[in-house]
Amino acid sequence: MNTLKLLIAVLGASFVLGCSQTGPAPQQEPMNGLAANTGNAVAARLQTLYDDKRINCGTPSAPAFLCSGVTLRVTRQDNSYHVWDPSPTSVKTGGIHFSYLRADANFKEMAWTDPKENSNGYVLYPILEKPAEKLHIEYLCAFPIDGWAWYRASPGCGPSTDYPTQSRRCQSIGITTAEQWIKHWQTAGIAKPSLHQCSFDIRDAMNNLGADSFYQSIRAKQQLGQRGFSEQNDLILAAWGAGQPNKLPIMAFFYIAGSPAVGLADARWNQRDLYNWTSPRITVPIIRITLATTVTGRTTFQYVDADQYHR
Repeated sequence: MNTLKLLIAVLGASFVLGCSQTGPAPQQEPMNGLAANTGNAVAARLQTLYDDKRINCGTPSAPAFLCSGVTLRVTRQDNSYHVWDPSPTSVKTGGIHFSYLRADANFKEMAWTDPKENSNGYVLYPILEKPAEKLHIEYLCAFPIDGWAWYRASPGCGPSTDYPTQSRRCQSIGITTAEQWIKHWQTAGIAKPSLHQCSFDIRDAMNNLGADSFYQSIRAKQQLGQRGFSEQNDLILAAWGAGQPNKLPIMAFFYIAGSPAVGLADARWNQRDLYNWTSPRITVPIIRITLATTVTGRTTFQYVDADQYHR
């Protein structure tokens, strides 16, 4: 067992929370209400996680995503699979895209440019806070800005077809700091910097280099300034097997405040869908996210009872 996995095994139990995409039609069953105190507790915890700008989770082998920040995935409507299952593309590549939102890693909008497609999704528990029975999902790499992974080798962390040598994982081309990454991003004559960029390796095997590698991705996003704020970062997580709704560590569903009505409608669908396909039943709250409007602004998380699905 490597250092990171051992750390998770030892510390995980001490970090327990006190607390679009429409898949196949949900089984129809009345949904029990969600206690407001539970939803409020989740929203408060997400706010705390977002505000927590720690460098690591106590050791060099414990990256900050284990215990701080908000790891979330934007979802969109697709009748062929459930929101919690990997998409057909993710099944093929072995990687699933998430973003990491934190006070020092702000962005003004979610993935995709169509507001109908970037207005809702779900949030994962930080690894050290997930319930013991939930899946451990490995974080593979971090791009400070969207990595355009569909043009990259599976699982999306490696070289792009346009720049097969220069866009490999950062550590493999001698890039270990945010300053080096920025210099690489600013290489003269590069027509597609998103494909020229490298990803920071954050796999478990990084051990004592893992925490700094992830933190450098946050610093690089900061150093991009307004350009970094204009676009979400890109984390690739290892794909999990489909058909495990009870095991996926979903902390909350979300929608973006001010987005088209379809965002909340899809979040409600996903909330009900998860409830109806889990046994025992799981009710996950819907959280309203209001994104920061400036680089130094503050994103907020709010539980609203009227946003929840009510039978």
